[in-house]
Amino acid sequence: MRVPNIIIASRLGQEKNGAHNTKEDVEGTRTPAHSAVNEPATNTSKVWAIAKGTFKTALGIAAAAVPEPFKGPAEALLKVVDVIESADSNKEEVEILKKRCDLLGSSIVNAVKGKDARLLSEDLKESIGHLVVGIWDTLNAANQDKSKGFAAYVLAEDDAEVLKNANRKLDELLQCFWIENHIAGSIVLSDILATAQDHIEWIQCLSETHHKHFENSTFNQLKRVPGAAYDSQEVVAKVVACFEGTRAVLLAKIGHWMSHSVSDGHNPPLYVLDGIAGIGKSTVAITVAQRAAGINSLGASFFFSRDEDDRKKSFGFVHTIAYQLARYDENYGKAIATAINHHPDALDKVLNQQFDLLIAKPLSQLLEQRVTPLLF
Repeated sequence: MRVPNIIIASRLGQEKNGAHNTKEDVEGTRTPAHSAVNEPATNTSKVWAIAKGTFKTALGIAAAAVPEPFKGPAEALLKVVDVIESADSNKEEVEILKKRCDLLGSSIVNAVKGKDARLLSEDLKESIGHLVVGIWDTLNAANQDKSKGFAAYVLAEDDAEVLKNANRKLDELLQCFWIENHIAGSIVLSDILATAQDHIEWIQCLSETHHKHFENSTFNQLKRVPGAAYDSQEVVAKVVACFEGTRAVLLAKIGHWMSHSVSDGHNPPLYVLDGIAGIGKSTVAITVAQRAAGINSLGASFFFSRDEDDRKKSFGFVHTIAYQLARYDENYGKAIATAINHHPDALDKVLNQQFDLLIAKPLSQLLEQRVTPLLF
């Protein structure tokens, strides 16, 4: 199940209960200049033709780059991968497993492409390390240990349920890694999406462009603030996105929060970006908004401003969010229009009731059906 993730750039100095407070991190850091290295071949026209070399190359990169706790799984994975690659099966789930392994390998290779492995950020190393451990746990569970001493694995291809669970888990790992590092700016999704020869539902969600905007005269009742969106002329004229390679640490943390907020059950859906005025919170927020929009994960945005009358108060906040969500997805639009027609008085209630009646309740079931995160 996916629920909306909300990122708030706040001047408040106190930590919110259940929310991330990043006062120390908001300044961010500039990553070192990366020197080019020889890049492994990642031509994606024939995915399975390069699968073996790509994944093993990726594991070699991981074993050399990740912190010590992750090195063991990276090295041990080679044995498990050998078993999967050598499996001669015409079963669909086995072929899917092989393709997922290739995508995982390509993801790691593309994350470090063009960079000196010695200068990789600690966050990227940690991200690769966690991915490797996740892959190890998943593939190890999909193999049967037939040994009497030295490990001798055999793929459990006769157990369809085991393979389905493995493929589902690998999809989760892929999605989290891709989104986390896309928001961080350390991976270009187009490089990876090009490798996806089969159409996984959530990959389509990241790569497709929404054109099914729902038009309804009911939305004329919404007193929205047009200049509040991240890409409005008013906002863009005053707030610029982060330069490439800057705020990398903070963006990586936000990317991790966004991609893991539901999947691991620990991260709360609210992220408070805290710091004194002028430190760059809006710059970070608009960068996250732009990158989330690039993968169809931005549901709505509202940039407050004490310099603009309609953006220095909360009067049009919920109306604006509701309008943007209605434009984001046709089904969301129908649900919100129905809510307005059933509860016209909700338009003038206090904010929490507006949000509950116009957004939370009408969209709850639709949001549960999402396979990718939705960011406000």
